[in-house]
Amino acid sequence: MSQNLISATLPEAKAAEVNQKLTEVKEALGFLLSMQPSEVSGIIKPGNTYQPFIELAGQTVTNHPEILPGIFDKSEFSKDLTLW
Repeated sequence: MSQNLISATLPEAKAAEVNQKLTEVKEALGFLLSMQPSEVSGIIKPGNTYQPFIELAGQTVTNHPEILPGIFDKSEFSKDLTLW
């Protein structure tokens, strides 16, 4: 036996508002939309369980940048950390 878990309607005005806001989000995050599907699938997507590790890595990069190899781009890491 099936259940009707959701019974709702979306008025046309509200649907237009939602679409407008989605458009604004797409414009604000356009840098994500420019990636190819193969690039997106190759990105590591850490969940909340990795948050303490990532924050610790950020503190380490800030407090002890000398321990990282020269090829490590500290400024890009900091930008990524802020964006995350």
